[in-house]
Amino acid sequence: MFQIQHHDAFTVIGLPLRTNNREGFQTIPAHWQRFFAEQWAGRIPGRQGDDVVALYTEFEHAGRDNLGDYRFVIGVPVQPGAVPPEGCIQVDVPAVRCAVFEVERGHPERVGEAWRSIWQHDADTLPRRFTCDHERYQPDGHIHIAVGLR
Repeated sequence: MFQIQHHDAFTVIGLPLRTNNREGFQTIPAHWQRFFAEQWAGRIPGRQGDDVVALYTEFEHAGRDNLGDYRFVIGVPVQPGAVPPEGCIQVDVPAVRCAVFEVERGHPERVGEAWRSIWQHDADTLPRRFTCDHERYQPDGHIHIAVGLR
């Protein structure tokens, strides 16, 4: 199940990847490996806290579905005015009402199955925006997925 919450706007700087749900189970794990191997979290200026955020944004069919390509960005929340290093982009995440799904604490390998469960909801039970969803990974092992709602 999920909880309905309101998330305030925040800014992320991170490493971008253009992918889709057909390729994502191959491209996204490789992107995570690159993010950690190249130590991007420590290279991003203006970092706020120790959380790592993965964003799903710039949907090919924005507002309608996630069946096309989208931009996947792994990064960190940053202070206003932080400048992305070369190879990274800045994403301004808007304030939004969202459905928040908890992933078993300390088990990031279960994020994919959590997404598969989210995809099973119909538009009546989960009226998604398809504009900017995110995963938040906290140092204590808490993981949640926030899906924007209409």
